[in-house]
Amino acid sequence: MALTAAQYTAFITTVDTTMGAVWGSMDVDETADKWATTHPMPGGSQITFGWTGLMPKPRPWFGPRVVHEPSPQTYTVTPIPYELTYGIDRFVLEDSDVNTQSIFWRMLPDMARQWRRQKEYELRDLLENSGIQTGARQLGLDGLSFFNTAHPIDLYNPGFNPGGLFTGGTYCNDFSAGGVSIGGVTIGGALSTTSFASLLQYAGMIPGEDGEVLGVSVDSMMIPQTLQVEAQFILKATMLASPTWGAFSPLTGQVGAADNMLMRFGVEPVVNKFLKNTKNWYLFDTKRAFKPTLWIVREAPRTVPRVSENDPIVFDSHRYTWGGWDRVMPAWGPSFLGFRSGPA
Repeated sequence: MALTAAQYTAFITTVDTTMGAVWGSMDVDETADKWATTHPMPGGSQITFGWTGLMPKPRPWFGPRVVHEPSPQTYTVTPIPYELTYGIDRFVLEDSDVNTQSIFWRMLPDMARQWRRQKEYELRDLLENSGIQTGARQLGLDGLSFFNTAHPIDLYNPGFNPGGLFTGGTYCNDFSAGGVSIGGVTIGGALSTTSFASLLQYAGMIPGEDGEVLGVSVDSMMIPQTLQVEAQFILKATMLASPTWGAFSPLTGQVGAADNMLMRFGVEPVVNKFLKNTKNWYLFDTKRAFKPTLWIVREAPRTVPRVSENDPIVFDSHRYTWGGWDRVMPAWGPSFLGFRSGPA
């Protein structure tokens, strides 16, 4: 049955007005807002973030003052354009029966779905060093890859020695190769009570440029679907059978089950269904003004329909199209707010 003029008008009106409703009501399993800060960009082609690190502590005043100058550091992000275009031959639409028309109707809601999930896709690629988010886009605020085993504690003082586990003047936030031995203690590795406890404690000890702890407080564990059962046991179980609690102060030799002390740290599991690496897991401190990752928005997604009878593509090619675009970019927050771990 051919599409009548009235039916065609209803089709166009329905898909155009449905876009907004679908955008707000569709369940798309979002997690990005929990670990990424959305940062609007008012204008220009780039946005630059600046910071100076922590000032030194007060010192005993013997002799003349020691004047400290801030060491400005910058990090520049350039949003890139994305497009998504759907089209349909008007003759195919007009010659279709009612059931096929309903299939064509689905393309516009699906377009809204993909625009809304874009943040999830691109931030996932940033985390996993895949897609377009490779190469220089992996570099974080200190010029090194965001996940790195040797971030400088003080970028302008490489010989800085705050002591403890950080005598080398660096800290690690990448434990994805089976863990890292620091001070004779293995931190991180494949997901377990021991690897989680060791990394949780290590994160809280990371110092700033003043040599004192930054105060990192992990509150989220992000895992792929393949690790969600293990993560739920570690973070939520009331009891654990004969656990090994951690690398810094291992308590072993219990008989039978024990209270799950790890549950009391309040770290919440975040199951990210879009992660493709099935073994890596992440710890985040998400309570700061800037989260471990950023979502830079220069232009939010918009869609323009080309369905007018006098539009050249309709008149010349009997084709209706809907084209969307935006300008966005995922980026890194402070590297001491995010940690990656996994097996060798």
